[in-house]
Amino acid sequence: MSARCIQTTVRNVQTLLMINSRRHFQTSVLRLSADVFHVKDDGDFQKEVLDSKKPFIVDFHAAWCGPCKILEPRLEKVLNNHNKKVQNTSADQQIKLAKVDIDNLGELSSKYNVQTK
Repeated sequence: MSARCIQTTVRNVQTLLMINSRRHFQTSVLRLSADVFHVKDDGDFQKEVLDSKKPFIVDFHAAWCGPCKILEPRLEKVLNNHNKKVQNTSADQQIKLAKVDIDNLGELSSKYNVQTK
């Protein structure tokens, strides 16, 4: 009977580890918020990011990029935490995230010398 309990416990721990590892690659809620801007083209980037008076973090990413998938939720968490802290102060201190898909906007990533390795 005790061997059966140990086997069940091991199975549950493995399941828990699988659930936790999947969680790291899920898309966060911040992606849908006003703090995230998806760049459509070079003119859009110029108007919304470069000409903006608000600070931006620019995330050049690709759907197939493993490190991008790891960085995305961490970057969004840092941004979300910062914006919560400054929420009651000046709106100028809020940071926005500009997301640039390098597969769709290769010329923009080349312009800023962004490369994958």
